[in-house]
Amino acid sequence: MAIMTKTIAELKDHRFYVPSYQRGYRWTEHEVTALLDDIYEFSTEGGKRYCLQPLIVKHRDDGSFEVVDGQQRLTTVYIFMKIASQEIRSAVPPFELEYETRSDSAKFLKSLSDEGHLDKEKNIDFYHIASAYEKINSWLDSQPDKSVAIQELNTKIRKNGLFARSCG
Repeated sequence: MAIMTKTIAELKDHRFYVPSYQRGYRWTEHEVTALLDDIYEFSTEGGKRYCLQPLIVKHRDDGSFEVVDGQQRLTTVYIFMKIASQEIRSAVPPFELEYETRSDSAKFLKSLSDEGHLDKEKNIDFYHIASAYEKINSWLDSQPDKSVAIQELNTKIRKNGLFARSCG
């Protein structure tokens, strides 16, 4: 098993497959806020990098990576990048997510936008994804300058945010 670190930017064109044994996205306001606060307060001075914790994956025959652990963080980062991409064109999520038993969740994630209606009552996964989207937006709105907060978080996540990726 190889262990390596990769920035979010280095996950460009990666496809992550969330198998049926993984629970659905269930992060609450508490986990989302804790992640945002932690990243935002982290200083990258001196070339320091922020570790987003392990992302344990297994390489699949189709070239994608099966997510064994880290789906909640990976999904939350994806949701933030969907928000950031509305302000920064180059901030689109560099990776894709697909779900074995919740295929509509991938479509729902891709369709997230401030203009789009969040049909969060359709199922429990949509509810938690939409709630995280709303929480991230309200957290950004609470910052002194939302645009600056988006820029800073985007830079920290893309260039300095590391997943310790373990491949089996």
